[in-house]
Amino acid sequence: MPRAPGSPQTGASGAGSRSSTVRTSGLPRVWSAGGRPSGPHYHDGPHRCQTGRTVRGAGACRDRRYHEPPGACRAAREESGLVDALTRDVLEAGRVDDLVRGGWTKADLWRARTPDGRLVVVKDFAAKSALIRLWGRLQVSREVAALEALAGVDGVPRVLARPDAWALVLEYIDGTELRLLAGRPDLPRLLAGLRAVIDRTHARGVIHNDLRGRENVLVEHGSDRVVVIDWAGAVRLPPGTLRHRILFPLLRLVDEGAFLKWKRMMLPESLTERDRRFLARFEAVRRLWPFNRKRPARAEGRR
Repeated sequence: MPRAPGSPQTGASGAGSRSSTVRTSGLPRVWSAGGRPSGPHYHDGPHRCQTGRTVRGAGACRDRRYHEPPGACRAAREESGLVDALTRDVLEAGRVDDLVRGGWTKADLWRARTPDGRLVVVKDFAAKSALIRLWGRLQVSREVAALEALAGVDGVPRVLARPDAWALVLEYIDGTELRLLAGRPDLPRLLAGLRAVIDRTHARGVIHNDLRGRENVLVEHGSDRVVVIDWAGAVRLPPGTLRHRILFPLLRLVDEGAFLKWKRMMLPESLTERDRRFLARFEAVRRLWPFNRKRPARAEGRR
């Protein structure tokens, strides 16, 4: 995460005699008169909060989530790419194309160009039925929480805005699915890149939970950086909490098993005997899960 320079300025939305709802990093927070937070809030780096408390760094963030008070840390927000002005009207005006028409419980994915020329992906439940929009609202909140917990982690797309309750705006990753790159001589490096992304996200207490979805791992054009997309099903267990100590050692095995499947598919000679034994046990247990099914390919980041 970028470091926030200096002290914050009081934003216009903080003035007045009544409380107001503002969006920072796409998340609504309620602020009372004078611009002071009326509830829990979070920080992305060292600065002096409008509550008067000095925040010394991202490590002090509550629940590992990040945002700034209105008007505060503007330079850091701009540097990190967070966009407060990406409303639905702005996004619809810059709409480029549809990537995926989601099934009845899945979000639609479409691309838009922002006023500054950036290409972004919108994950959107707005066109669904009222019941599915309610489900979508929960899904969007869940994915935002996971991505904010992973803010600054290399190999994870940035969340740019939440224009309303049913949509999420993500940076567009121009890349190719890793599964399509079989035979490349640098496959060991690419798999090591995927391993590194898993390790970094696990260090933040986030389990992707769907790495077996072959469309969820991309290799970015130009940089050959491995990027993992589609965090809607992620499980977030903040380190240091009781649920992390109890559940994380077990749930992380879902990502571990998925990674070994990637190795078996792309570079089978790299599997050790221990890997094969783990995979055999993992798949035996997985077959008992009643909700295994084939899913349509997603396109959050690829061409």
